[in-house]
Amino acid sequence: MARRTPYRNLPEDPPPLGAEGNANGTRQFEFLRYSHIFASLVREIMEVKFLREVSPYSLSLSQFHFLKVITLNGNHQVGEMANVLGVSPPAATKNIDKLEQMGLIVRTPSKGDRRATLISASAKGRLLVQKYEDLKLDRLTPVLQEFSAEEIDRISLLLM
Repeated sequence: MARRTPYRNLPEDPPPLGAEGNANGTRQFEFLRYSHIFASLVREIMEVKFLREVSPYSLSLSQFHFLKVITLNGNHQVGEMANVLGVSPPAATKNIDKLEQMGLIVRTPSKGDRRATLISASAKGRLLVQKYEDLKLDRLTPVLQEFSAEEIDRISLLLM
């Protein structure tokens, strides 16, 4: 009986990665799958923790990701933001509305297209993202400095 996977888009039987499709290939596939899941969970936990430390607002990670993209990449239309972050235009609009209510972004009419509205980060929004990035750097630098360059290279190769 084949194992059931919780992911709809993954095959029931993973493709062989090792020589001649041996059990080692299955272990490699599982290692890659689970290490990705683990890394995603750790990243999400850290992001939430850092965000709670720097933000007086009740932001979701999705809203903060919108704010970061807006801050880093200038003026965008709602549809562009939806495409960049892989969400529907209504979901993008909902997140942008909340960010605007908090004063973290501003909407301005596009000079080139009267029908379009551009979204950019407010000074308050840019400051929040900067505080987050500063905290992240302060917390992660001491940890990463404990690794040698060779160890970082080996870990990087494992995570590829």
